[in-house]
Amino acid sequence: YDLGLRLYATAGTAGAIRQLGVPVESVSSREAIYALLEGGKLDYIVYTGAVKDATYGDYIALHRRAMQLGVPCLTSLDTADALAQIIASRFTVYNTELVDEEDFEGDVSWDILWDEKYAGKIIMPNSIREADMVAAKLLGYSMNTLDEEEMKEITDKLIEQKPLVYSYANDNARDLMIGDNASMAVITSGDVLYAQEDNENLAYVIPVEGTEVWTDCWAVPKSCKNFDGAMAWINFMYSYDAAVANFEYLTYAIPNTQLDDYVYEDYIEGEMPLSEIGIVNPSEDVLARCETLKNLGPEGDDMYSRYWKLFKSK
Repeated sequence: YDLGLRLYATAGTAGAIRQLGVPVESVSSREAIYALLEGGKLDYIVYTGAVKDATYGDYIALHRRAMQLGVPCLTSLDTADALAQIIASRFTVYNTELVDEEDFEGDVSWDILWDEKYAGKIIMPNSIREADMVAAKLLGYSMNTLDEEEMKEITDKLIEQKPLVYSYANDNARDLMIGDNASMAVITSGDVLYAQEDNENLAYVIPVEGTEVWTDCWAVPKSCKNFDGAMAWINFMYSYDAAVANFEYLTYAIPNTQLDDYVYEDYIEGEMPLSEIGIVNPSEDVLARCETLKNLGPEGDDMYSRYWKLFKSK
């Protein structure tokens, strides 16, 4: 839900989810579940019933069909949580035609997102950890804080900002910025390059307090039945041509030294090697003030969820 996804659940699970203040659509039958799956309505399935003997047969059938359709089926809440936390690093992107450029000269603070002159022109992440990160960094706290007093301050700061926000958005934030619907937004690093290709007035900044830094990775599971094939695929993705195609499609940084001298022809400031584009390869000074998202554990996740629910209710 916080990632902009629609949730479906069986009746009992749906009831528990609603108690958390999260919208969810109840699915009443096995046939309805398969209708959603066959209709392309499901991107992920979380099926913790796989650990129970009474539902194991149902799990096998559902997992087999999901696999045939290319829909990941997760059997652990820890795995589902890890998937949800794979969020890209966040930057502030702004439209040079819709802001006072002097506000973005020199060191820029996250507090620009609390400036009343931009009321109704700000896009914030619709995600617990990313929205909390912005307020935490502004207040001088870690984005992984487990201090409840700090969480209260973070939540109060986000509530204070609410009247100024045009929209809480995730993937569609870049499209809103391309269409000049807002003056500034907190969006993922790769989305900045994507958006700049369609709107040359967009610029980006990494606030002086720092932001979130992340990495995705490929891994071969222990249960892999074709280890050599899996390693061959990874080796292929590290080849120069595949890495270039990957970057040009996603516009996210790739830790492949073969691409250091690759010239990005669509860069807004003109053709430039990837190694010289700060949004793709931030400097060591920038990375030094950034943090990596950490797994907070069940108690930490519960605290963050409680305060996010409070924020949403205001």
